[in-house]
Amino acid sequence: MSLARVTTAGICLAIGWLITGGASAATFEASDTQALVMAMERAEARPGPDVIRLVPGQTYERFAQHSEGVALPVVTDDLHIRGNGSTLKWAAQGSASLFHVAGPGHLRIDKLTLMHAG
Repeated sequence: MSLARVTTAGICLAIGWLITGGASAATFEASDTQALVMAMERAEARPGPDVIRLVPGQTYERFAQHSEGVALPVVTDDLHIRGNGSTLKWAAQGSASLFHVAGPGHLRIDKLTLMHAG
């Protein structure tokens, strides 16, 4: 392998590291509602992008607010929730937002049904 190819590969890796802020995405698995809350808290505790994968077809019911008016932890960083065909249901009486994104946070959700059953 020539020095030019090695140098080019090294530069590409360095640029990729700079674009992502040097942090690679951590992936968390959430098998139930409490695990989802814990995964969101862990994702918020570490800098950089994170992914939370839900169990395919699972229903996650939330009965209590995490903070005033919000059912789940506030998102302040890059978070991707892969729903895999699951359902997230606010099952308590009264109103609350399921998600709140603050500051520079970015939340991407795919293949997740959101419901209010209260």
